[in-house]
Amino acid sequence: MIKAMLYAEICEFEGINKPPSNVLQVIEDVLGRTYKPGSAFCLKTKEKLALNDLVICVAVSTNQVGSAELPVEYKTALTAGGIHESKNIGWLRPPKEILALRELLLDSKVPSALLNKVQLKAYSTDKQTIPPFFSNRDYRWATWVDSPQFASREDCRGVELQLLSQIIEFVGAPRLSDENMREIEVHLGRKLVVDGRRCLITGDPIGYDAFVEAANNPEAGKSQYHVGHLMPLTRGGKHSKENVFWMSDAGNRIQGNDSFEEIVALIKRAANYHNQA
Repeated sequence: MIKAMLYAEICEFEGINKPPSNVLQVIEDVLGRTYKPGSAFCLKTKEKLALNDLVICVAVSTNQVGSAELPVEYKTALTAGGIHESKNIGWLRPPKEILALRELLLDSKVPSALLNKVQLKAYSTDKQTIPPFFSNRDYRWATWVDSPQFASREDCRGVELQLLSQIIEFVGAPRLSDENMREIEVHLGRKLVVDGRRCLITGDPIGYDAFVEAANNPEAGKSQYHVGHLMPLTRGGKHSKENVFWMSDAGNRIQGNDSFEEIVALIKRAANYHNQA
């Protein structure tokens, strides 16, 4: 029924021809109401949905994201009591701002492996072997609802947008068009700072060229740059765009499982001690 409902709702996207009468009856039976051409809208933004947007979204899907590119979501989240059923699922607007960032970075000679890493961090769980929640690179919305690794599809898309946007803020990163920058800022909920991205733990600027070089020439078992959570997931943090950031290897080793506030307070105490020594 979920599959039938999603198909039926696509028939109301702008750009879809009115179906023949025999098919129209099936669509209305599934919808449980009268067919309304061109009336489909995004669950979250209420924007009109068009067939061409959906075609573009699926056409640029990457190997890492795959079926996760399909922009559907729960009306009521599973964590809020929502159920996996046809009346609780609908369509989201295709993430045009994410697609623009992907294209910009790929045009700027960023290795596809780097974009795969971003998407792996955004959409997939960590390898979790400790009871009661087991996971191994599952889609986050398909894992245990009570697991710290769980996140909605919408949250995962927000994380990818945040991580890609922060790369654009690295020193020497490629420039976005003014139009794309404004659209990204709207969906990101903050201003982009050109050449302004630093490791939040060490304060060191993150250079775009060094970032790409590290991605092109990885060292086995070691990464120079990491994705962190301001509040670790194991400490109750959420996998959301507000809680993720790029950090240096040194910053990653310093933070450990502490929250951002805890590690900053520790650094200040240590600096005060050594300044007095």
